[in-house]
Amino acid sequence: MGSGNGHLRPGRDRSIARAERGVVDEVRLAGFRARGALALSTYIGEAVVEADEERRAQARRAGPELNAVLIDIELDGIDQARKVQRGLFRNFGL
Repeated sequence: MGSGNGHLRPGRDRSIARAERGVVDEVRLAGFRARGALALSTYIGEAVVEADEERRAQARRAGPELNAVLIDIELDGIDQARKVQRGLFRNFGL
């Protein structure tokens, strides 16, 4: 509170500055987490496209039986990537 002359007490100024730094740090950390989450999502998406293209190329050479096995493997990989992503989001508190 004020001291009667419209100015904050020096101790109060320090506590406000400390609180302000805390808020700024929280905002910066949230931004880093958001950018990290988006980067991971992009990376996973690109990897899924590459894996799918590779599976399709293999299936053209080997036939439907191998394609079925490769689809299974691809889906397992996607599930694992999503688990990693969810774990990261949980660690971020998202």
